[in-house]
Amino acid sequence: MSRKRDGQIDAERRIERELCHGAFGVDGAVDRLSALTHEIRFAAVFVLAETGPLTIGEIAERTDTHRSEFYYHVTALVDAGLVCALGDGRRPEYRLTDAGEQFVADVFAALEGLAVTETDELTERRPSRRIAAADDQTE
Repeated sequence: MSRKRDGQIDAERRIERELCHGAFGVDGAVDRLSALTHEIRFAAVFVLAETGPLTIGEIAERTDTHRSEFYYHVTALVDAGLVCALGDGRRPEYRLTDAGEQFVADVFAALEGLAVTETDELTERRPSRRIAAADDQTE
């Protein structure tokens, strides 16, 4: 019985390690993106990307969220594969998974690209409006 129990513990640790390192390669981009649509979860992912592993209390404090409310949000992030728990004690720390880090980097790169594109479009539009206004005044 003890042998089976040790085997189960080893298996649980292996699964946890593989989940935290994204080894299962679950294609859940929609789930990940959906999890980031809530402002508290988006902020929490940003905090974890900036700071590294934190406890729920620390994340809740930095996102200005009540600790008990944050449990719901961290569960959603874990279910989406963006975050994993380190340790199984009373105060586990949470960190971005490798898949979470990559996904967040991709999302931020896409957002940055959108901002650059919008700025370019605005810059291109402004001179043509000024020229059109000047042409109207000369006629």
